[in-house]
Amino acid sequence: MNRFYLFSKKSCGPCALVDKYFKGVKDDRISQVQKIDLEDAGPLPIPEENLRLAKFYEVTATPVLVITDKDGRPLDTKVGGMAITQNIRSLLEEYGTKKETSDQATA
Repeated sequence: MNRFYLFSKKSCGPCALVDKYFKGVKDDRISQVQKIDLEDAGPLPIPEENLRLAKFYEVTATPVLVITDKDGRPLDTKVGGMAITQNIRSLLEEYGTKKETSDQATA
């Protein structure tokens, strides 16, 4: 299964717009997007795993959406709120995992 990583910060204006947009997307596959917090302006340090992922995928700003295969190899990357929101539906269609409906399960 492919993975969707959304690198984001709470203090990032475009990140907040992406979050708001995602909440309005009527597609169950949006739940496949894993938010990776890179907030560095709070009392807690950025989790080491988040820093490792950001370094591995060469993320230097937010928001960034990285789509990988099951082995972690990058398939696609979108940088910036506009690029992410304008393409998320087609990216979910291309790379997302469709949920089986009862009709598909019995076919």
